[in-house]
Amino acid sequence: MAEIINKCFEQYRDKHNGQSCIVFGTGPTVDEYPNKDMLIKLGSNEIIYKPYKMDYYFIGDKGDKKRGFESDPEAYRLYKPNMDYFYRCKGDTKFHCKCFVRGELKGTPYTYNGRLREVEPSDDIVKELNIYATISAELIQFAVFCGFSKIYLVGMDSDYSNGSFKSKDYRMDARTMRSIFSKIAKWLKSRNVECYSINPVGLTVFPTAGYEELI
Repeated sequence: MAEIINKCFEQYRDKHNGQSCIVFGTGPTVDEYPNKDMLIKLGSNEIIYKPYKMDYYFIGDKGDKKRGFESDPEAYRLYKPNMDYFYRCKGDTKFHCKCFVRGELKGTPYTYNGRLREVEPSDDIVKELNIYATISAELIQFAVFCGFSKIYLVGMDSDYSNGSFKSKDYRMDARTMRSIFSKIAKWLKSRNVECYSINPVGLTVFPTAGYEELI
């Protein structure tokens, strides 16, 4: 395996040691989030259309004319999270991904290992960041690298029967995504990181929590 170096992440190693954070998905249940807490927010893709800002934002590929970056390039280029904006720039060529060209976005480019289902999520994303069936896996690996000891999942429905909160008619098979979350759940437990799902739909591998626990 080729060595992949992401020096861009080094400044965030253990930066939030012992803190709690929210990792946002873009499922329809994200519309129920009350935004009454002060936790660090990590999000990706269409979350830019929510009125509350992410602290850390990730975007994976370019999408198409109906959904994602290519449907609204200016909105994605102008988005400014509170702390950092990360985008996939290049990675393992065995995995097809319409990545961005370095400098195409006003953010921080990173490289990745392509969809290696047989390997565990990465403990050191400076050395390698593993990509699976959902970009949320990258956010969670980043959260662990930052030292967060408790993660809340909001809008992480793992069910596309009702699309996403913005693209109601978007459909995909979420079974592979759910199997990846099963791997992530075991990995987090082995690292003593607590992870809770709020308003789970298809995501049942984590214990559940309510919004009142965020405050």
